[in-house]
Amino acid sequence: MTQPTRRTLLCSIAGAAALSGCSENTESPNDSGQFEQASVEDQQLVVSMSESLDADTISVVNPDGEAFAETDLSAGVTRVAFDIGTEYVPGEYRILATDGEETVAETTTVIEPDLEIVEVGVGANHLDRMPEELGSTRDVECFVEVENRGQGPELVEQLHIKGEVPNPTNLTENESGIFDAENGGGEKDRVLLLRTQQKDIFSNSLPFSFEGDGIDCEPESQQGLAEVSISTRVGADLKQEYDVTYSASSEYDGCDIALDTGG
Repeated sequence: MTQPTRRTLLCSIAGAAALSGCSENTESPNDSGQFEQASVEDQQLVVSMSESLDADTISVVNPDGEAFAETDLSAGVTRVAFDIGTEYVPGEYRILATDGEETVAETTTVIEPDLEIVEVGVGANHLDRMPEELGSTRDVECFVEVENRGQGPELVEQLHIKGEVPNPTNLTENESGIFDAENGGGEKDRVLLLRTQQKDIFSNSLPFSFEGDGIDCEPESQQGLAEVSISTRVGADLKQEYDVTYSASSEYDGCDIALDTGG
């Protein structure tokens, strides 16, 4: 049987299906243990190989079947790294070792983010967790704790708080709704989450300010749904609803807010 060349392999996998969620690295039948590991570290795909691998090139093909990266392999080198960035196609990547036009080993690994909302809180109920730099608005902002449980980096580009809240988020395309806690104030363009990383994202749109056009306090307690959504660059956007209760108050802005996140 004729051994397929690197060119024919690159052309034959167009339309490869993307896999969702976290996934362990897998080996193709003809790998023969020549690839020891392929994993994501920060924003790089790091590939480790056996010392016995006899190849001159390592190539990476994305889930769409397109060439993603390639590097020459010098004698004695057993570890190479490829930049991933935050513009990549999520899904299963193929890694090929070739000697001239002959493919001598291959393996696959899944590179994609998997964001989960871990916790959400109204600033007034978590003042110790809110940045001091928010000043007098700490009580009417909120935090959203997000974890990347996938195998690739992700950028959070917008934070929306909508539904039955006092001031539903209404962002333009160029706004993020995210407070720049790291730089002491203002709006942050985006938040990077590497694999296994967990971060608090703080709102910058006053979602629980009763000066907005949403819910006001009433003489009787009220219940509703608050919708937290996160827009991302690489993977799927997130959306989660939470029960929210407003205590009775004779003042339009005098009620307490309780957000039930199921904890």
